[in-house]
Amino acid sequence: GTVSEVARPDGVEHVWDLAWDARRNLLYAATGPEGRLYAIDRAGRATIRWDSTASHVMSLALAPDGALYAGTSDEALVVRIDDDRVTVVHDFGGNEIAALALREGVLGVGANEFPAPPAVTSAHAKTPNGPTSRAPRPRPGKGRIWRVGAEGRAERVFAQDDGHVTSLAFLDDGTIVGGTGAEGRVVRVNPDRTTATWIDVDERQVLDLSFGGAAPPFFVTGDGAALYRVTSERPRDATWN
Repeated sequence: GTVSEVARPDGVEHVWDLAWDARRNLLYAATGPEGRLYAIDRAGRATIRWDSTASHVMSLALAPDGALYAGTSDEALVVRIDDDRVTVVHDFGGNEIAALALREGVLGVGANEFPAPPAVTSAHAKTPNGPTSRAPRPRPGKGRIWRVGAEGRAERVFAQDDGHVTSLAFLDDGTIVGGTGAEGRVVRVNPDRTTATWIDVDERQVLDLSFGGAAPPFFVTGDGAALYRVTSERPRDATWN
């Protein structure tokens, strides 16, 4: 139950995503505003795994073979990192890759487009346009969900212009579920490409999802903060709101 700081890499002001590599005993951290991906060992030593040209590395997904996928801000790139080789998977529209999810070689990508990036708030920022972040914005962004097959072909499977994508996960049957900002919804993108709103909560942002596998499904929200568990059966008791 004790809490301790693991690492504090120099120049890091934002940690956007984490991925644990059990085979290498490394914790990967996607950070900004210098657009660096760090590998942190059990002793807390942080080394730069990839120094991108973007302001922020925003999202991560680790493949079973050890390959690491990373999404960036600014140009909304998704790259694959294999040992010392970095290759571009796809250059998506918009200005940030907010979420990645991976299942059986299929990559889910949450890409957003905002009308204007926020102002520069750090001397470490790499670009004159400043960092892209999840800071408060004047109005919601446009969200897109893409599916990238094992052969590398990218297909847009969901789009909305009144809210951005904040999180992604796969269900066991290959359905992609995505959390959105602005309206606080979880959407389903089925394998046959049909889409629907699955869950609609009072909070504005669904920030992270834990779906698939044997554990019960959970998701967390912001504005305001809440933790939800998703059950398949109907509730036995009524609740008054």
